[in-house]
Amino acid sequence: MTHKRRASTHDTADSKRARTAKSGRARPGAKDSEDAGPDAENDEPDEEEDEDEDDDDYGEEDGGRRSQARARSASLFGLRLRTWLLLGGVAALAGYYVLDHYEPPVRAPETGDVARADITLVTADRRDLDCMAASGVGAYQCGFASETAQNAVDERHRLRPFMTLDRTLYLIPGLFLEPAIEARYKEEPPDRPRDQLKRFTAKCRVKLTGKLNGVRLRWRPDAAWQPKTNGVRVGTVSGCRVVPHERSR
Repeated sequence: MTHKRRASTHDTADSKRARTAKSGRARPGAKDSEDAGPDAENDEPDEEEDEDEDDDDYGEEDGGRRSQARARSASLFGLRLRTWLLLGGVAALAGYYVLDHYEPPVRAPETGDVARADITLVTADRRDLDCMAASGVGAYQCGFASETAQNAVDERHRLRPFMTLDRTLYLIPGLFLEPAIEARYKEEPPDRPRDQLKRFTAKCRVKLTGKLNGVRLRWRPDAAWQPKTNGVRVGTVSGCRVVPHERSR
């Protein structure tokens, strides 16, 4: 009996030592687990939080780039719009200037054309003005064929030079036989020096009957003949009316 109790006691002690050893081997691991427990538990959530923060940062950065892109796009659109508006305004101003200053090409007058003419006169022009040419236009001729030879032609067919306010030269026969001009002549006969006569304007319709070459002009009986001029317009007048003198244009 005593032997059995000792053996049992010995077995019990051995069992305790085995459990203690086993427990001792497990305790460091448990301790490590306890020591690392909080960190280990937090490791995975920290990684998730970092990933969330990275996603948030990426989202903010992406949103910032998009906002900048939209801002650049809006700025570029505004710049283009202002450029087109500016170009449109310049084009409109240029068009207005061209239209405002456009003058259609002037066609050279031809025989048979009728034009308005504002002829500047004094009553002494009826006898003072003369022309010289070797030929005429139809029945109309200058008073002189040369410096020494006169043409026998009546006033109705005798060409004399007259100037308009816009400096157009015409050879016109019988101008002072027009009723309005003849009446003005009778109101102020040229019985005093030319520079004392009052100038007036005769507004007439002139019908172009042709042009005369080799014409020489004289503006006073005592003046010299001017050099020859070609292409001088010859025309007859009608519908004249007299107005006070107007300034030359």
